[in-house]
Amino acid sequence: MLPRIAQIALDGAAGSFDKRYSYLIPQELAVSALPGCRVTVSFGRGDSKRQGIILSVEESEPQHKLKALYSVTDSEPVLNEEMLLLCEWMKEHVFCTYFDAVHTLLPTGLNYRMTDFYAVNPDFSAESLLDEAEKECFDFL
Repeated sequence: MLPRIAQIALDGAAGSFDKRYSYLIPQELAVSALPGCRVTVSFGRGDSKRQGIILSVEESEPQHKLKALYSVTDSEPVLNEEMLLLCEWMKEHVFCTYFDAVHTLLPTGLNYRMTDFYAVNPDFSAESLLDEAEKECFDFL
């Protein structure tokens, strides 16, 4: 069985770096990674997390080593095939990036910006490991 490869348009790509990027779809994301779904990927040498959208999926042998998708944001595609074709057309005929075109078609109110969220591990017990000053700080946070 050939590996599945997603062609991704990345959010925030400058015009000179705006192209389709290939990412390997891990087995655990194979069902949910569909064209039109937003995804999180690692990008660049620093492996910074970036948001993107799957433009197409193909089964083929990769020509070089590919990074894998980190996660799929949507449970179902937010853009259909016709909208993805329109994004391609806009990229070619209007002075915009792939994701600028995608952004114009995303439903209003859809949160497309990534935010970091931090939480305490539910298995962590502050009582046994922290002294009094650390407990106060922990409770404050």
